Amino acid sequence: MKNLKTLLILSMAITLFSCGNDDDGDTTTVVGVEGTWRATAISGSGIRTTILNGMDFMENLMVSSLNEDLVISFDRNTDIVSVTGSFELSYVVPSETFLRDSSFPNGTYSTNSSNTALTITNSDGNNEFTIATLNATQLILTRNFTETAGNISDTYTLSYTFDRM
Repeated sequence: MKNLKTLLILSMAITLFSCGNDDDGDTTTVVGVEGTWRATAISGSGIRTTILNGMDFMENLMVSSLNEDLVISFDRNTDIVSVTGSFELSYVVPSETFLRDSSFPNGTYSTNSSNTALTITNSDGNNEFTIATLNATQLILTRNFTETAGNISDTYTLSYTFDRM
């Protein structure tokens, strides 16, 4: 009986002291936007609204890039985003197709603490992006646009896909 008691106490002691925390700390690598990224795709969709005789006519709007040669670099030390290259966007609605030269904003940048929002500030103001994907190899940004000319209003979301260089 004495041996049984000793074995029971010994096994409880071993169990108690062996149930420690074996974690080596947080090994999660936080990936930021810092670095150089090359655009691999730019596309979007939305709605074109045309007002004729007081009535709204809506059409689906599809946007895709042509000849994207866009590279962006985020400098961690200066908080500056530099942009080289250019791209052209093709806008397609059922009634027409048209092209526009486009640009990505230069300026100073900041991200929120959870890396889900990016703001690029320059003389044009704040350019707000949503960070849809951010990992070691890929960055996907989205941005909402509303452009109005005369009786036509285009409201759409662009998605910019970048690969880390």
